[in-house]
Amino acid sequence: MLLNQDAASEETFREHRKNLKLMDSKKRHTHVAIGKADDQLASLMEYEDESAEEPDKGDGSKDLQIDTTALAQQLQDIYKTRLELERDLRNQEAALTVTSSEVESLRKRIDMLRLWSSTIS
Repeated sequence: MLLNQDAASEETFREHRKNLKLMDSKKRHTHVAIGKADDQLASLMEYEDESAEEPDKGDGSKDLQIDTTALAQQLQDIYKTRLELERDLRNQEAALTVTSSEVESLRKRIDMLRLWSSTIS
């Protein structure tokens, strides 16, 4: 029966590890998206500075303002997603620590029972 419990703990550990890897992957993708958004925002701001020095040609400036606003909103959404993923990652890391501790405790119990079993025989 202890082996079955150990297998159940191992399965829980594997599930937590899988979730942790998935969240880490999502976090990496989010970092890449934020980096790209930062680059786009920097190039947009640079373009905006250059166009501010040139005479205004009408509707082009308005389109640029809309794009900047949309990009800023997208960046905020990405930032919120990143915060949520980091929070989930911390929760999964804590759950993994607890599971690892439980597995270690069960291994110690198994070792003690084996020792006890060998002294009886």
